Amino acid sequence: MQATGCEILSIGYDRIYELSVHIVNTENEIMFFRRNVSKRKKISEMVLDFAGDYIAMGEDIEEKQQYLNSAVSAWNIACLDEKARKRSIKKYMSEYRKLNPTQSKQDFRDVEEDLRLLIKQKEKLYPEDRVQIVTANIQEINRKIHVTVASLNIN
Repeated sequence: MQATGCEILSIGYDRIYELSVHIVNTENEIMFFRRNVSKRKKISEMVLDFAGDYIAMGEDIEEKQQYLNSAVSAWNIACLDEKARKRSIKKYMSEYRKLNPTQSKQDFRDVEEDLRLLIKQKEKLYPEDRVQIVTANIQEINRKIHVTVASLNIN
C-alpha cells in the first residue's frame, strides 16, 4: 500500500496502545508511529467496580445518587496520604453529623464503617489511581443506570 511516497509495512494493535504503524518513507527510512491511546478504564467504570453494589442499595435514583456521593467521597479520601486521609475521615463524619442530627450513634458508626470499607476497596482495586472526582451523577436512561464522572488528575 502506498500513500504520498510512503509504504506502510505493518499495522498492529497491542494491549497498551490502540494502534501502531510502521512506515518506510521515500528515503527508505523506517518510521514508527504509535497512537498513544491507553485502554485504561474510565473513572466512572472504576467507581462502579469498587462501589457498584453499595450504590445499588439505593431504592430509587435519589438514594442511588446519595450512595454515589458517599462513594465519591471515599474515592477522593482514598487518594490522600495516610495523615490527610485520617483528617478527612474525621471531617467527613463531623459534617455528616451536622447534616443528619437525628441519626443514632449506631447509624454514625455504620456510615463510618461503610466509608472505611469503600476506601479499602478502592485501594485494593485501584491503588495507583490518584484522580480526584470533582462531580458524579447517576441517571436512568432507557431503564439502565448510567454514571457520569468528572475528574481531575492530581499526580
